[in-house]
Amino acid sequence: MAIDVKIPVIGESVEEATLASWSVADGDVVEEGDIICEIESDKASLELPAEVGGRISLIAKEGDDLAIGSVIAAIDEMAAGEAKSEAAPAEPNPAPIAETPTNTSQTQIASPAAKKIIAEKNLDASQIAGSGKDGRITKADALNAPAPSTQAKTEPNAPAEKAASPQTLVSSFGTREVTREKMSRLRKTIAKRLTEAKNSTAMLTTFNEVNMQPIMQLRKKYQDDFVKQHDIKLGFMSLFTKACCLAMKKHPLVNAQIDGEELVIPHYVDMGIAVSSDKGLVVPVLRNAESMGLAETEKE
Repeated sequence: MAIDVKIPVIGESVEEATLASWSVADGDVVEEGDIICEIESDKASLELPAEVGGRISLIAKEGDDLAIGSVIAAIDEMAAGEAKSEAAPAEPNPAPIAETPTNTSQTQIASPAAKKIIAEKNLDASQIAGSGKDGRITKADALNAPAPSTQAKTEPNAPAEKAASPQTLVSSFGTREVTREKMSRLRKTIAKRLTEAKNSTAMLTTFNEVNMQPIMQLRKKYQDDFVKQHDIKLGFMSLFTKACCLAMKKHPLVNAQIDGEELVIPHYVDMGIAVSSDKGLVVPVLRNAESMGLAETEKE
């Protein structure tokens, strides 16, 4: 018998939600309580557990906007018993000595959520002790598992692969490239509320004191050599600009813009610097400031 999986009631005023991500693949066997997907509304994100065990068939896709009560998947309870029979066939003459489970077999008895974490953390499932039923690896087991050794095992003739860094949005500084990301339902709501607040309330500016003594000492120590080499003084703005560029490289969303329902994340920094002139305050923009040195910033 197939049981429908529906978008649950999240709140009184919530009529629609977004299927943010699946934690399982089409055809996976899940157990009751396994996390199968993440749902996102205007107010919060939540994980949806399986109400029953069985083989799951996915209906909705990641990123779909769905009304409350919409069917997103179906779970065939009859398939649960069949899957267990396939996973552990009866042997006419079972061996008296139990074999150590391999990485593949151990991964097969991990919950869908645990499988996803094992893949993301590049863990060895055979080294994880399962606390679930029949030694099944649970989500908590995968989360608490120690990180793998830094010495990766490679095949003799396998090409070395460089692990991807989580901060890859601004990996090509010095270019004019951008990354576009579709905003989540929650982020769109936040943007809307903040814009309304900005347009309808008085804004507050805060001032924070910073110890500038190291910067003062640096300028005093290298000022003469800097002027001789570059024919320009080392000011504060070039140091402030360098600090801002490094911060934006580490936190690229600070440098992002909203275009419709997309986030536009530049792989560069165009820095506007307020300068006092005879005609008043002007704000020249330094293009690709992240690729400039201190002297180049001062000259520009």
